[in-house]
Amino acid sequence: TKRRKGILFTVVGALFSSTASVSIKLAEQVVPVLQVLWFKFLVMFVLVGSTMIYSRQNIDTEGRLLYLFIRSCCENIAMSLVLFAVMYLPVGEATVVMFFSMSLFMVLMAAIFLKEPLTCKIYIALIFGLVGVFLLANPEEIIVDQTFSKARLYGLGAGVGHGLFRVMFFFLVWKLG
Repeated sequence: TKRRKGILFTVVGALFSSTASVSIKLAEQVVPVLQVLWFKFLVMFVLVGSTMIYSRQNIDTEGRLLYLFIRSCCENIAMSLVLFAVMYLPVGEATVVMFFSMSLFMVLMAAIFLKEPLTCKIYIALIFGLVGVFLLANPEEIIVDQTFSKARLYGLGAGVGHGLFRVMFFFLVWKLG
């Protein structure tokens, strides 16, 4: 019962998550990205707010309200950066940059905050991942006619920023238990 609901929500969440980037790319051809972003935040606000009001849940238990606010800001910034990464890069490239940078920051923050040991295998995997993302970023396309392609750099920066803010979100989820 509860387990089935959890599995159902996980599957539905994964389905929406996997189609989000493609939907954003298609919507950007019709509607400006900032309007898509504003509508997304409005829908999230209405859904979360109505759920909180309906369940009469007290969110300020044990002084966690500040952490919840920071966590939601990190998630919203990360999701905003997804929109900009997809806007400036091809969907596949944006996805790879976002998810590898998220893995990289997760390993680094786990080593710093959770005191996880970094083994030789982890270093080798990180180096191979960095080389792969560098090759995928295709440095020849970043420099066009001896000038930097700002749009491509914006997309890469947004992808890396997404990874950083998403990991901060996950660490705040862990902190809140």
